Amino acid sequence: YCLSELIPLQVAMELMEEPIFNVLRTKEQLGYAVYTGLINSGGILGISITVQSPATKFTSDHIHGRIEQFVKWFCEEKMKVMSDDEFNQRICTFKKAVVTADTNLGDEFYRNWNRISSKDYMFDFQEEYVRILSTCSKKDVIDSLLSTISFSPNRKKFSVEVIGYSIKAEQGAVTNEKLSMEANCDFSLQYLQP
Repeated sequence: YCLSELIPLQVAMELMEEPIFNVLRTKEQLGYAVYTGLINSGGILGISITVQSPATKFTSDHIHGRIEQFVKWFCEEKMKVMSDDEFNQRICTFKKAVVTADTNLGDEFYRNWNRISSKDYMFDFQEEYVRILSTCSKKDVIDSLLSTISFSPNRKKFSVEVIGYSIKAEQGAVTNEKLSMEANCDFSLQYLQP
């Protein structure tokens, strides 16, 4: 990947951080931990949305559906109605966070060592980041997000579910009907079809 691909996705994740917590955690109470993240897997960029929920409260299908609905709403409504002033203000905040000065020799060492260990040798990373961030538009962010999470039939999506339950689960608790485990089994791996 290059910075011009990375930065719009980072901006999108920052912009999504508060609304995803507010909608999925606070309003819908899907789980006790809800957050987003940016993934770089061998140079392929992606996004991560994590919802940690009690196994007895909602099915995994329900949580998946609510995540999908949120992402669609965020891309198609929330980002499009965001004012240019609000967007530009957030960009200025991101710039300030990137250009913080090293406060000691250790900070400078680790900033430069990170460039060496990542093998990009981009020692002017902060300056280049700010330059690209300055040209980043709301349209760039929306386009980058939509191309990453395309809702097309050819979409590539990797979903990990870790569903815990007690063998002596209470009567009436919600169970995941896809998950069938024998009483003596400690764990199960299940591949879901799209």
